Amino acid sequence: MDRSPRELPEKLRENQYENLCLVDVCELEPPGPLETVLEAVQHYQTGQPICMRHRREPCSLFSILKNQEFSYKVFERRDDFFEILIWRSDDQVAFKILQAAGFQL
Repeated sequence: MDRSPRELPEKLRENQYENLCLVDVCELEPPGPLETVLEAVQHYQTGQPICMRHRREPCSLFSILKNQEFSYKVFERRDDFFEILIWRSDDQVAFKILQAAGFQL
């Protein structure tokens, strides 16, 4: 699993990248968070990485993402929430967006 103890860069947190798809599932009860992010993954568009915000680490999501050829990076926020970046593994546009935001992927 790709995990980082730091938070998302401010550029991404403030959604300064118009192509970033924010999926906030913090208020949803199970299985709502998993269903919601899988719907976003199903409608994934090239160059539009997904940022999932969750109050728990969605461990069951990670194998599903790998099976569907998605990459992800987990961030634990200081307020005990998680932010998970998700992008298609072969999406070079999304990869460049995330690199420009300061990620070493």
